[in-house]
Amino acid sequence: LRDERVLAMGTLAAGAAHELGTPLATMSLLAGELAADSNLPAAVREDIGLLRQQIAVCKEIITGLSRRAGAERLESPPLQAADRWLDALRLHWHAVRPQAASRLIIGTDGPAPEIVADPRLEQALLNLFNNAANATARPLEIRLSWCSSNLGIDIRDYGPGYPAAVLAAAGMQEQPAHPGGSGIGLLLTRAAIEQLGGSLTLSNPDEGGALAR
Repeated sequence: LRDERVLAMGTLAAGAAHELGTPLATMSLLAGELAADSNLPAAVREDIGLLRQQIAVCKEIITGLSRRAGAERLESPPLQAADRWLDALRLHWHAVRPQAASRLIIGTDGPAPEIVADPRLEQALLNLFNNAANATARPLEIRLSWCSSNLGIDIRDYGPGYPAAVLAAAGMQEQPAHPGGSGIGLLLTRAAIEQLGGSLTLSNPDEGGALAR
Protein backbone atom coordinates (compact mmCIF):
# COMPACT_ATOMS: atom_id res chain seq x y z
CA LEU A 1 0.00 0.00 0.00
CA ARG A 2 2.82 2.38 0.80
CA ASP A 3 4.56 1.66 -2.51
CA GLU A 4 1.30 2.25 -4.41
CA ARG A 5 0.94 5.60 -2.69
CA VAL A 6 4.52 6.55 -3.54
CA LEU A 7 3.89 5.61 -7.18
CA ALA A 8 0.74 7.74 -7.22
CA MET A 9 2.68 10.72 -5.84
CA GLY A 10 5.31 10.21 -8.53
CA THR A 11 2.65 10.31 -11.24
CA LEU A 12 1.21 13.53 -9.81
CA ALA A 13 4.69 15.04 -9.58
CA ALA A 14 5.39 14.28 -13.24
CA GLY A 15 2.15 16.01 -14.25
CA ALA A 16 2.89 19.01 -12.06
CA ALA A 17 6.40 19.30 -13.51
CA HIS A 18 4.95 19.39 -17.03
CA GLU A 19 2.51 22.13 -16.08
CA LEU A 20 5.18 24.20 -14.31
CA GLY A 21 7.13 24.71 -17.52
CA THR A 22 4.91 27.52 -18.82
CA PRO A 23 4.79 29.73 -15.69
CA LEU A 24 8.52 29.26 -15.16
CA ALA A 25 9.19 30.42 -18.72
CA THR A 26 7.05 33.50 -18.07
CA MET A 27 8.86 34.28 -14.82
CA SER A 28 12.21 33.85 -16.55
CA LEU A 29 11.20 36.30 -19.28
CA LEU A 30 9.94 38.92 -16.81
CA ALA A 31 13.00 38.58 -14.57
CA GLY A 32 15.23 39.05 -17.62
CA GLU A 33 13.40 42.24 -18.55
CA LEU A 34 13.74 43.55 -14.99
CA ALA A 35 17.45 42.77 -14.94
CA ALA A 36 17.88 44.87 -18.10
CA ASP A 37 16.38 47.95 -16.39
CA SER A 38 19.37 50.20 -15.65
CA ASN A 39 17.29 52.45 -13.37
CA LEU A 40 16.91 49.83 -10.66
CA PRO A 41 18.98 50.19 -7.46
CA ALA A 42 21.96 47.87 -7.09
CA ALA A 43 20.35 45.95 -4.19
CA VAL A 44 17.26 45.23 -6.27
CA ARG A 45 19.37 44.10 -9.23
CA GLU A 46 21.20 41.70 -6.91
CA ASP A 47 17.89 40.24 -5.74
CA ILE A 48 16.74 39.85 -9.35
CA GLY A 49 19.99 38.06 -10.15
CA LEU A 50 19.30 35.57 -7.34
CA LEU A 51 15.72 35.17 -8.56
CA ARG A 52 16.93 34.37 -12.08
CA GLN A 53 19.38 31.82 -10.68
CA GLN A 54 16.63 30.08 -8.72
CA ILE A 55 14.32 30.04 -11.77
CA ALA A 56 17.14 28.47 -13.79
CA VAL A 57 17.59 25.76 -11.14
CA CYS A 58 13.84 25.00 -11.25
CA LYS A 59 13.93 24.73 -15.05
CA GLU A 60 16.96 22.45 -14.85
CA ILE A 61 15.16 20.14 -12.40
CA ILE A 62 12.11 19.90 -14.63
CA THR A 63 14.17 19.35 -17.79
CA GLY A 64 16.13 16.62 -16.06
CA LEU A 65 13.05 14.60 -15.12
CA SER A 66 12.62 13.05 -18.55
CA ARG A 67 16.35 12.89 -19.30
CA ARG A 68 17.01 10.93 -16.11
CA ALA A 69 14.00 8.66 -16.41
CA GLY A 70 14.11 4.94 -15.63
CA ALA A 71 14.93 3.73 -19.13
CA GLU A 72 18.11 5.81 -19.31
CA ARG A 73 19.12 4.74 -15.80
CA LEU A 74 18.82 1.05 -16.66
CA GLU A 75 20.52 1.22 -20.06
CA SER A 76 23.59 3.27 -19.17
CA PRO A 77 23.94 3.90 -15.46
CA PRO A 78 26.74 6.42 -14.87
CA LEU A 79 29.43 5.34 -12.40
CA GLN A 80 31.06 7.99 -10.22
CA ALA A 81 33.45 7.96 -7.28
CA ALA A 82 31.21 8.22 -4.23
CA ASP A 83 33.07 11.13 -2.65
CA ARG A 84 33.05 13.29 -5.80
CA TRP A 85 29.42 12.42 -6.47
CA LEU A 86 28.30 13.35 -2.95
CA ASP A 87 30.26 16.60 -2.96
CA ALA A 88 28.78 17.59 -6.33
CA LEU A 89 25.28 16.84 -5.01
CA ARG A 90 25.99 18.93 -1.91
CA LEU A 91 27.16 21.89 -4.02
CA HIS A 92 24.07 21.58 -6.23
CA TRP A 93 21.93 21.73 -3.09
CA HIS A 94 23.76 24.87 -1.96
CA ALA A 95 22.90 26.52 -5.28
CA VAL A 96 19.23 25.96 -4.45
CA ARG A 97 19.62 26.92 -0.75
CA PRO A 98 22.47 29.44 -0.66
CA GLN A 99 21.61 30.39 2.93
CA ALA A 100 22.36 26.86 4.20
CA ALA A 101 25.83 25.66 5.22
CA SER A 102 27.39 22.21 5.39
CA ARG A 103 30.70 20.39 5.48
CA LEU A 104 31.57 17.03 3.98
CA ILE A 105 33.56 14.62 6.15
CA ILE A 106 35.20 11.55 4.60
CA GLY A 107 35.37 8.90 7.30
CA THR A 108 37.35 6.22 5.43
CA ASP A 109 40.89 6.24 4.04
CA GLY A 110 41.76 5.26 0.51
CA PRO A 111 39.99 5.75 -2.82
CA ALA A 112 36.21 5.90 -2.65
CA PRO A 113 34.22 3.16 -4.39
CA GLU A 114 32.35 3.92 -7.60
CA ILE A 115 28.57 3.89 -7.39
CA VAL A 116 25.63 4.31 -9.73
CA ALA A 117 24.48 7.94 -9.54
CA ASP A 118 20.83 6.97 -9.24
CA PRO A 119 18.40 9.94 -9.33
CA ARG A 120 16.26 8.30 -6.63
CA LEU A 121 19.19 8.24 -4.23
CA GLU A 122 20.05 11.85 -5.04
CA GLN A 123 16.51 13.02 -4.37
CA ALA A 124 16.39 11.05 -1.13
CA LEU A 125 19.54 12.77 0.11
CA LEU A 126 18.27 16.20 -0.96
CA ASN A 127 15.15 15.57 1.14
CA LEU A 128 17.35 14.75 4.15
CA PHE A 129 19.55 17.82 3.54
CA ASN A 130 16.46 20.03 3.49
CA ASN A 131 15.03 18.51 6.66
CA ALA A 132 18.30 19.09 8.47
CA ALA A 133 18.63 22.68 7.21
CA ASN A 134 15.04 23.41 8.23
CA ALA A 135 15.85 22.31 11.78
CA THR A 136 18.75 24.70 12.41
CA ALA A 137 20.81 27.48 10.87
CA ARG A 138 24.03 25.82 12.07
CA PRO A 139 26.13 24.03 9.41
CA LEU A 140 25.20 20.40 8.69
CA GLU A 141 27.71 17.58 8.90
CA ILE A 142 27.55 15.15 5.98
CA ARG A 143 29.75 12.11 6.59
CA LEU A 144 30.65 9.49 3.97
CA SER A 145 32.22 6.16 4.89
CA TRP A 146 32.50 2.74 3.32
CA CYS A 147 33.72 -0.82 3.78
CA SER A 148 33.83 -3.91 1.57
CA SER A 149 30.05 -4.41 1.67
CA ASN A 150 28.41 -1.11 2.62
CA LEU A 151 28.37 2.58 1.82
CA GLY A 152 27.20 4.83 4.65
CA ILE A 153 26.02 8.45 4.51
CA ASP A 154 25.21 10.35 7.71
CA ILE A 155 23.38 13.69 7.72
CA ARG A 156 23.78 15.34 11.11
CA ASP A 157 22.24 18.59 12.32
CA TYR A 158 22.42 20.36 15.67
CA GLY A 159 18.80 21.40 15.97
CA PRO A 160 16.17 20.22 18.47
CA GLY A 161 16.22 16.59 17.25
CA TYR A 162 13.50 14.51 15.65
CA PRO A 163 10.08 14.53 17.38
CA ALA A 164 9.18 11.23 19.03
CA ALA A 165 6.45 10.55 16.45
CA VAL A 166 8.96 10.89 13.60
CA LEU A 167 11.38 8.45 15.27
CA ALA A 168 8.54 5.96 15.79
CA ALA A 169 7.30 6.21 12.19
CA ALA A 170 10.84 6.29 10.71
CA GLY A 171 9.53 7.24 7.27
CA MET A 172 6.90 4.49 7.16
CA GLN A 173 4.11 7.02 7.74
CA GLU A 174 3.73 10.75 7.06
CA GLN A 175 5.14 12.49 10.13
CA PRO A 176 6.54 16.02 9.67
CA ALA A 177 10.21 16.24 10.66
CA HIS A 178 9.88 19.97 11.39
CA PRO A 179 7.07 22.52 11.93
CA GLY A 180 5.27 23.28 8.69
CA GLY A 181 6.42 20.07 7.01
CA SER A 182 4.16 17.43 5.50
CA GLY A 183 6.14 14.25 6.23
CA ILE A 184 6.00 13.24 2.57
CA GLY A 185 9.74 13.84 2.11
CA LEU A 186 10.72 11.18 4.64
CA LEU A 187 8.14 8.77 3.21
CA LEU A 188 9.59 9.15 -0.30
CA THR A 189 13.15 9.04 1.02
CA ARG A 190 12.70 5.75 2.83
CA ALA A 191 10.89 4.19 -0.14
CA ALA A 192 13.63 5.25 -2.57
CA ILE A 193 16.49 4.00 -0.39
CA GLU A 194 14.79 0.65 0.20
CA GLN A 195 14.12 0.25 -3.54
CA LEU A 196 17.89 0.53 -4.03
CA GLY A 197 18.61 -2.13 -1.40
CA GLY A 198 19.58 0.25 1.39
CA SER A 199 18.12 1.23 4.74
CA LEU A 200 17.27 4.47 6.53
CA THR A 201 17.57 4.98 10.28
CA LEU A 202 16.73 8.13 12.25
CA SER A 203 18.05 8.92 15.71
CA ASN A 204 18.71 11.71 18.20
CA PRO A 205 22.34 11.41 19.37
CA ASP A 206 23.10 11.92 23.04
CA GLU A 207 25.10 15.03 22.19
CA GLY A 208 21.98 16.67 20.71
CA GLY A 209 20.61 17.27 17.26
CA ALA A 210 19.33 14.71 14.76
CA LEU A 211 21.02 12.05 12.68
CA ALA A 212 19.76 10.40 9.48
CA ARG A 213 21.86 7.42 8.42
